[in-house]
Amino acid sequence: MSENVSETQTACPDCGGRGFRYVEGQAGVQKCGCKVETHPGRVARLLARAEIPRKYADCRLTNYFPSEDSPHLVIALSDALGYVEHYLKHPSPKGLLFQGTPGLGKTHLAIGIIRDLIERGSVSCFFCNFAAELQKIRDSMSTDRSSLILPRLVYDADVLVLDDFGAQRWSGWVQDQMSNVISNRYNADRATIITTNLTDTPSADHNAQRIAVMKRLGVMNHQGEIDNFQKTRLEQCGIRFNAPRDEPETLEDQIGERLRSRLYEMCQKVPMYGQDYRKVTHVRPRDISR
Repeated sequence: MSENVSETQTACPDCGGRGFRYVEGQAGVQKCGCKVETHPGRVARLLARAEIPRKYADCRLTNYFPSEDSPHLVIALSDALGYVEHYLKHPSPKGLLFQGTPGLGKTHLAIGIIRDLIERGSVSCFFCNFAAELQKIRDSMSTDRSSLILPRLVYDADVLVLDDFGAQRWSGWVQDQMSNVISNRYNADRATIITTNLTDTPSADHNAQRIAVMKRLGVMNHQGEIDNFQKTRLEQCGIRFNAPRDEPETLEDQIGERLRSRLYEMCQKVPMYGQDYRKVTHVRPRDISR
């Protein structure tokens, strides 16, 4: 998959969008002011390039109001606020992984973070609903094969939001594209913020079935210890111990053990449990997101 894509943006008049400019009378070049200053023109350009959906235009960390009886959501807001403060002082490739059922405000927090980073620090950010982007690619397959690419900022933005990660069914082709994005950002030390409805805990029924099969095939003993060599050998033969990808229950079911491990290395996990954010009556409708 090609990663090159043109992007519509208003180039800085001083450097033409390159980020560096020649200084007459001095050897070499220096970083352009558009890259180091927080001024309205640059902030406006970065907000436009971030492609935050219109329905989330009002999402800010300052208007996320978790219920007091949902302590995990209060902690999630604290983690989001702390992330912004730390990144602005010490930019880091570490991201955040917001995990929880629908309706808890995961997208709200993710967008609130990148808005703060753009407005306070002129950080290059991009919002991407990966399922929607892949659908655009599928729709274009029969008409224009030159457009079979993801937006360049999926790779190049300093901070990327991958929203609704793991939603819908993932084919082998989709997983390859996602692995490419994650690996590219990992190798480039760029931060990724992920929201997903998939957790790490399968249902009790599925877990019981999985354990029974693993014991029957000699992968797990009666003490619950797993023989990783036997497990790997059987998986190489096509025997999987997770739910099939058309019925994913956990994040590992959907993306596989290797990619899940990479995400946990790249991101701090932020578990979200609590009352459905959209059903809290004291919260205004515009303050509500996924």
